[in-house]
Formats: sequence, C-alpha cells, structure tokens
Amino acid sequence: MAIEPVSDALPCGRSRAELWEHAAAGRLDDHERTCPYCQEAAGAYEPVRRAGAELAARPVRPPAGLAAGVMRAIRGQLVPGRPINLPAPAGSRLTVSETAATALLAAAADNAPGVSVRDCRFPDPDDPTSVEVTAVLRAGHTAPESAAEVRALITEAAATMLGLAVDRVDVAITDLDDSADRRS
Repeated sequence: MAIEPVSDALPCGRSRAELWEHAAAGRLDDHERTCPYCQEAAGAYEPVRRAGAELAARPVRPPAGLAAGVMRAIRGQLVPGRPINLPAPAGSRLTVSETAATALLAAAADNAPGVSVRDCRFPDPDDPTSVEVTAVLRAGHTAPESAAEVRALITEAAATMLGLAVDRVDVAITDLDDSADRRS
C-alpha cells in the first residue's frame, strides 16, 4: 500500500502556504476573498493567526528571579569534584572542590591576551602544586608568550585566592582561532 503525500494545494489549485502567508498578513487577494475553498481554509487559519497576533502584541517578560532559579538548578547539577587540600592552621583542615578551584584558575588564565581556556585541572588531586591547562590561541599571539602569561596568572591566582604554591603549569594549545582578535 503506497502512502500518498498530502498536497499543499487546495481543490482550487491555490497553495495552502501562500494562502496562510496572505491570511497572516491580512492581505487576501481577489481570488482568495471569493473562492469557497480559500475562504474555508482562511477561516480555519483565523484562530491561529489571531493567537499569533496577540502574542506578538504583548511583550513576554520572564518572572522575576527566573534566571537566578535556572542558575541555581544548573549549579545543583554540577558535580563538585574531588576535594583539594589547601593550607590550613595546624589541627584544622581546609578543602576546596576541584571544580571550584579549577574554575577560579581557568577564569584567571582567561585574562591572558590571546588565549581562551578550554580546560583546567589538577592531574593529581593529592598534589595541588601541578596544574594542566588546555587553551585556544588566537591569531596574532605567540604560543610561548601566551603560555607564559597563563602560567603567571594561574600561579598568582592559586597563591592569592587559594593559598596554593603552584610550581608547575603545563599549557597545551589545542586549537588556533584565526578570527579577528577580540581582546588585546
């Protein structure tokens, strides 16, 4: 049994898509205003056209706090990652999740000219003195200079924000962006 495709044409030969465009714009032509097939189809389109016009006429405003609620839900889904031990006074313990620590370090490294950080991680959670970064290098910047800046920014952020003495930052340039440089 073959399935016949539904024709776009009304019995009068007029295209349903064309009729919809005219009806939606409120500009039926002479044929469409007098043809019983076009009139019937245009009448069936009228509730949809009217609803669309009403929606277009009033701006949609999200409820207050929607964005904050969405972000809370997203953050609630994040896995915090392994705990990283931070320096603490004798007799006490201080940890930060790997997710939080690497997000902080990646944000700092993203300030290096010509670099967009893609990933930042501690290869060994028991050794927070070593960090690995993957990044995209933008046109007009050199890998050695940009990597040196990434290292400096990560080392400084680790020391000032986390109290960590990072002594090794491995930078892997995984892609090149040859579009116009958006940051100097």
